[in-house]
Amino acid sequence: MFSSGFASWRPRPPKETPSSESLFNGVANPAEVTPRWRRIAMDLAILLAILFMILWPWVFFGVVKAKKGLQMHDRFAETIDQYPQRVAIVVTFIGTMNRLFVTILFSRMIVRLGQELIAARLRQEVTVFGSSALLAFGHMSTVLGTGQSQMKNGSGRWAILALLLAVLGAFALVPSGTAGLITPREFNKTAELRGTELDFTSTDSECLMWLVENRFPKNCDWKNFSGMQFTKCLRENQILDVLDSGRANMLSVLGVNDGTSPFPLDQLGGEGGIRFLGSPKGVLPIGPNGIPVFDTLLTGSNPSVDDAIHRRMVSYNYTLIQQGLESRVTCSYKNSSPIKYRNISNINRTRIISAFGTCDPGAGLEDILEDVPKYITLDTPNTLTSWVCKQTPQPGSQDSTYFLYLHGRFNYATSIGNITCQISPLRARDYSVEYLSLPQYFISEAIISDTAQPTTFYRYIEGVLIGLENIIWESQSRSANVVAEAVFSLGAKNLNLSTPEQHPKYLSLFEKIIEGMLEYEVGLSRS
Repeated sequence: MFSSGFASWRPRPPKETPSSESLFNGVANPAEVTPRWRRIAMDLAILLAILFMILWPWVFFGVVKAKKGLQMHDRFAETIDQYPQRVAIVVTFIGTMNRLFVTILFSRMIVRLGQELIAARLRQEVTVFGSSALLAFGHMSTVLGTGQSQMKNGSGRWAILALLLAVLGAFALVPSGTAGLITPREFNKTAELRGTELDFTSTDSECLMWLVENRFPKNCDWKNFSGMQFTKCLRENQILDVLDSGRANMLSVLGVNDGTSPFPLDQLGGEGGIRFLGSPKGVLPIGPNGIPVFDTLLTGSNPSVDDAIHRRMVSYNYTLIQQGLESRVTCSYKNSSPIKYRNISNINRTRIISAFGTCDPGAGLEDILEDVPKYITLDTPNTLTSWVCKQTPQPGSQDSTYFLYLHGRFNYATSIGNITCQISPLRARDYSVEYLSLPQYFISEAIISDTAQPTTFYRYIEGVLIGLENIIWESQSRSANVVAEAVFSLGAKNLNLSTPEQHPKYLSLFEKIIEGMLEYEVGLSRS
């Protein structure tokens, strides 16, 4: 059975073909007609924004470089120095955001290019490859997909592909490039420092008189100078730094040429004490980290006088040419000594004894201890005494030679016996004194010069040697002599030497500790 009915037939409308605008997937004409001047203004704004995002890191870097660094706030600079990983995270994030904004602006520029191509009725010139290229530039992706390799054939298509790859590579460098240009770093700034100090080679009569009148006093009283309390003598508290300077100088015998003072030299003042890498060489440090009350630097070119600038310095160093002491001590064991002992009348001999020395005029020796005819010292099983004589300069020499005699009693007679130390030369010399803020110590290095150093005022040198006598005398206690024990302890612990016996290594240690103590005296005498 068939059911009857009428069916209506309508022809299917033809399938609409996509317009060329749809191929651009967002790179089409705007829905409404925009005035030309507004489109031009928009294009210029996008271009300027792109240039700004690309160039601002370079401009920032150029300004910082031209100004030799822009100093940060002290706390900010300290935070950056303490947390470098966090700094890396922040600058990387800024670089990534910079690339994001550049990519968005560049994509918008490509959209505008596509719109202008269509608006200019150039559809017939926009091929499938052109559409793919615009989309690739707009979305920062590859031009050709799978199975589209044949589209590379054509005029100028290889150049477009190369340009796209170059753009992709350039955009990949934006984060790291931005981070590298804006990462905080240290900049070196220099300033000339000038100051004054006492000249030990001066021939001015007033200066020479001052040196004579300001020798190390016998009375060890505290003095106040510019609000700082200190003692000018070499006894009591000062003897700690004197011995420490000698111990630091002995480290070179052990092959330790880069060792700092075991303890900071704090008797002269200075924040946290003064520390030297090696020997101080008779220098009294001045400058921002030297002895504050004796700082003679001119403030005009000294950046450290500005506390705000000083606090923001991550690290710094400064170098000054200062006058120190050049000395060479050579010691040897002898069979005899010019040092004699005498009992003191009406005093128990087992407690104290009188020590004195004689300088043989027949050997060309002179006595420099004019005001010290004898020393009263403790008479113990470990007593060390000393004496100093001067030999007049030999023909052709401008320096006098000095002899320091050491004599040990009882137990020290075996380990020390008689030691004669020749001290020559003993003169002022210029040193390059550098302070390093990170390790917080000074370095003194002699300045090599072809010209001979001027002769140092001889009365000053003799005052220093008298001070050395006082140090050895003050170091004597009821049980031992601190100077001798400093030598023996270092030799026994570090060189595995036997303390009751004489050894050439002990002579080397005595030479260095004497040099170190002399150098400290010279530095102290400038105060």
